[in-house]
Amino acid sequence: MSVNCFRCGAAIPEDARFCASCGTQATDPHEATVLIETEDPEALLNRVRMVLAGEYDVERELARGGMGVIFKATEVGL
Repeated sequence: MSVNCFRCGAAIPEDARFCASCGTQATDPHEATVLIETEDPEALLNRVRMVLAGEYDVERELARGGMGVIFKATEVGL
């Protein structure tokens, strides 16, 4: 069984510590996919900011629907 890397989407074997495609650490299969169960938009925004810290500056939520949430963000390196 494998999970998908949350950064590049590549399959990561269950016993792997890192994604072979991009090198992202994946020691816990539950960390490879970010699933957040919350109705509190501010808590969700804070969690997304924490996960993407250093790569993206997440400004705010733009929209939400049945399949997910869209955020306005700027890539830090740009």
